[in-house]
Amino acid sequence: MYKKTKPRSVMELLNKNLSEKEVAAILGCSRNTVSEIKELCRQQGMTWDDIQDMTDDGLYDILYPKKFKRTTNYVPVDYAYVHSELKKTGVTMKLLWEEYRDRCVSEGREYCAYPIFTVKVSNPHFKWGFSFNPSGV
Repeated sequence: MYKKTKPRSVMELLNKNLSEKEVAAILGCSRNTVSEIKELCRQQGMTWDDIQDMTDDGLYDILYPKKFKRTTNYVPVDYAYVHSELKKTGVTMKLLWEEYRDRCVSEGREYCAYPIFTVKVSNPHFKWGFSFNPSGV
């Protein structure tokens, strides 16, 4: 299992005037990793004062924005379009999902399953703030 180096801990120890080699030994990582974190923080213009209240995960996301980001294999759904279409008479989620699926198939790309499609549309906490009421009341 991969272990993420804690960049906040690296910077904290470097701020205490420990050498990169000493920091690496204390944290159980390579000196190159310590040097890389130090350089990334320098490039971002961040000092220990700037990051001491941040979490390791928050700092890690700033220093390594593309690492370990969860990606989906299917074409993202345009939920703004879905919500606008659902306001029209006679348009159903099933119809919109079939349209989405057919477009993906014609392009030779993966599509999400219908349950995933409907959960994101009908979830009231979804970022579009749309709440689906199946009873229509």
